[in-house]
Amino acid sequence: VPSLNGNAGLFETRLNDASGGVDGSRDFRFSSVGLDASWEIDLWGRIRKTVQAADASAQASLEDFRGVKASIAAQVVTRYVSLRELQLRETLAKENITRQQETLELTKGRFDAGLVPQLDVNQAKLNLARTEAILPQLQQQQAETLRALEILVGQVPGALAETLSASGEVPAPDPATLQDLPANVIRRRPDLRSAEQQVLAAAARVGVARADLLPRISLSGSFAWEARDGGDMFSGDSLGYSIGPSLLLPLFQGGRLRSQLDAAQSRAVQAELQYRQQVLEALGEVENALTAYQQEKARSEKLSAGVEAAQSTVVQVRSLYENGLVTFLNVLDAERNLAAVQDQAAASLGQTSRNLASVYRAFGGGWESDTQ
Repeated sequence: VPSLNGNAGLFETRLNDASGGVDGSRDFRFSSVGLDASWEIDLWGRIRKTVQAADASAQASLEDFRGVKASIAAQVVTRYVSLRELQLRETLAKENITRQQETLELTKGRFDAGLVPQLDVNQAKLNLARTEAILPQLQQQQAETLRALEILVGQVPGALAETLSASGEVPAPDPATLQDLPANVIRRRPDLRSAEQQVLAAAARVGVARADLLPRISLSGSFAWEARDGGDMFSGDSLGYSIGPSLLLPLFQGGRLRSQLDAAQSRAVQAELQYRQQVLEALGEVENALTAYQQEKARSEKLSAGVEAAQSTVVQVRSLYENGLVTFLNVLDAERNLAAVQDQAAASLGQTSRNLASVYRAFGGGWESDTQ
């Protein structure tokens, strides 16, 4: 590996009789301008492996940075989905409040007509109050989620309030992309790529430590113009040089070099074991994420079917109640079941999207299928 350095200097020297001066002490100055060059012959690959270790460490740091970006992106997606889910649940709760207010008015009318007891009116009021009590809790959760989202995207509290205040659909990414995943997609995870680079860096450092036990051969040279008078600096007589090979042979280091080699080998083994462990954990994370997404998706589909059945039941029971064919208890049960299953379905829809985001994150994120 060649290296080249420039040097320049201005020196003042005082010589006395004992040092070779003439007629007592004498002062004189001289200037020097030159170049120093050296080239170490990389016989054992020490320098090459040093460069490899540095490159691998730099790449590992880059992968760590990508991992942080992917993690933040996943958190942003999760918070955004949660916000839209809470807004949907609030909308459904308000719809149920409107429906239950209509039921209360219907019950009051039937009570005034002497068709039902006061108990039916009180139960209708209780059912309505329970549903109304849900709104403050949902609104508080929305505010907290929005603050967290603003912090994640680097905005001050309130910066996104106007943009995200209106209810929007819960994002439902297309899961068809999962079918196009290549078999080695898990190797795209930044944490695994970082661990892999750390293994390579540790292995290269073993080679460096082993090469430190062996001799080094280098070729060095020095060229300089030296003169007492600045006007003679670059004349032919002021040029001097030296050139020649050198050998460095480590004879005794008190066991330091051998200990460094042992430590490097131990770190290499440790890095490989950590990499293997991370691969196993990544595989487990992928399997868990896929299972969670598939099961929650199936649950969401069942709840959606339940919502349709509950809505139909409410309409039928209210009609029967108006005609005096069923008791008010049937109406209460139908409305409670509808409110509960709607809230569960909205929460499951949000959880399905979050689970799908977890799948993408488990596969490393930051990639697209070839079909897109």
